[in-house]
Amino acid sequence: MNRNILESGVGRRSSTLNQTVICKSDAAWDKTTNKGGLGWIISDRTGAIVKQGSSIQAHVNSPIVAEALDL
Repeated sequence: MNRNILESGVGRRSSTLNQTVICKSDAAWDKTTNKGGLGWIISDRTGAIVKQGSSIQAHVNSPIVAEALDL
């Protein structure tokens, strides 16, 4: 499941270009180990990656919990 989050400097004036970022994230769940895998990529409006990362979480009881942690 990908979620796009758009943020801009609402209420602020800037002489620079729009500072919009896009955050895409996803999660996975392993029923046999009760572990969740989380990943995310933040890019600027040109598609250049600003930051990315991933994490493994223990004691995740369901896929919906993994998705909630990924938010």
